[in-house]
Amino acid sequence: MGRPGEPACRTGEREAVSNHLISECHKRKLGSMTRLAMMAYLADKASDDGRGIYASKQTMADELDTTKKTVITLIQGLIDDGLLIVVGERACVNGHTVEYAIDVEALRALPMVGCWQRKEARRNTGVAATPVKERDRSSNDTPTGVAATPKPPLEPFTPSPPDGGEAPAAGLDDDRDGDSPAPVELPPPPVTVKPHRLPDDWTAPPIAELGDVARRLAELWPDGAYQAVEAQFIAHWQQAEGRTAKKSNWRAAWSKWIITEHDKIMRAAKAGTNFAPAAPPKATTAPQDQRPVAAKAGEDDRSAIVHNLLERDLGGRTYAKWIKPAAITFDEEGAIVTFGSEFQRSYAETNLGQRIAVALARAARPGEPNGLRFIVETAAKERIADNG
Repeated sequence: MGRPGEPACRTGEREAVSNHLISECHKRKLGSMTRLAMMAYLADKASDDGRGIYASKQTMADELDTTKKTVITLIQGLIDDGLLIVVGERACVNGHTVEYAIDVEALRALPMVGCWQRKEARRNTGVAATPVKERDRSSNDTPTGVAATPKPPLEPFTPSPPDGGEAPAAGLDDDRDGDSPAPVELPPPPVTVKPHRLPDDWTAPPIAELGDVARRLAELWPDGAYQAVEAQFIAHWQQAEGRTAKKSNWRAAWSKWIITEHDKIMRAAKAGTNFAPAAPPKATTAPQDQRPVAAKAGEDDRSAIVHNLLERDLGGRTYAKWIKPAAITFDEEGAIVTFGSEFQRSYAETNLGQRIAVALARAARPGEPNGLRFIVETAAKERIADNG
């Protein structure tokens, strides 16, 4: 329950905060002192799984003794890096406030600070990372600076053998100098991945391999929704430009995308949307003409990219039967897919139209028209003759 005079839209007091998340923040390289302070503050508001963070930007600014603009900048930077996720909104006295969640998996993927790297090395090897030189006890100095009587060197201690055993032979244990500790091999430093664009061959990981928050949400989705959102994610980031188009952790970006799209998917499912791809019906009549259409002479490099994407998506048999003989060309209105017969055109537009549109979106360049038309080459020739 909040205290009197507490600012609006502030999180309530919890019986226990997520101390392990606060500790993780201090162990990781977050880039700056202000980012560390922001992450530790958010971890203090979060539950153990990183969720449940809801406080107004002004409340954050007041409690961190900074400006609201600085808080907004820091939060946006953490969101862009995949460390913080926008979950939704919560109602409050002044309207609503944004609810956030820390991506625990992305936080733990960051490299450790130096002292924790050394602690991990000692924990893994059982030997101190820095050798300690043993004190020379063969001589001593008096408080007045006059050397005292030298002490005899210490004799090495040989442990008694166990009952029934034999004492080990001297000098046979190893060939190291007794005063020098064994060398310690430190683990290699973590590899820092530079931000990069979404790879052309990127695919979404299985739902079971997602982080806790994203996995629980995706498991609620109807059949086919995960694949539909994957296609949307790929199409968006293949065309994106600017600083946000490059990310160092695309898996974390995918988890954030799932959380953002969850409400839309559930509303669409409730409204009756069927995300499952329709199984192509078996053709009762074979296409009359499987030869490539003459319009293929007008294809270019972008046409080849779309053909490759469709072959990977549809499989060799379906692609060879319906798409390979067709021509994919472009004009000022967008893409034209030309078929050799009305049967081929009707089947492809009805059963493969959505997947063709996704392939075109992935191959599109910024600013190009996005129209899509399906035509039959014979009809196209007749229209040209009529116009002539």
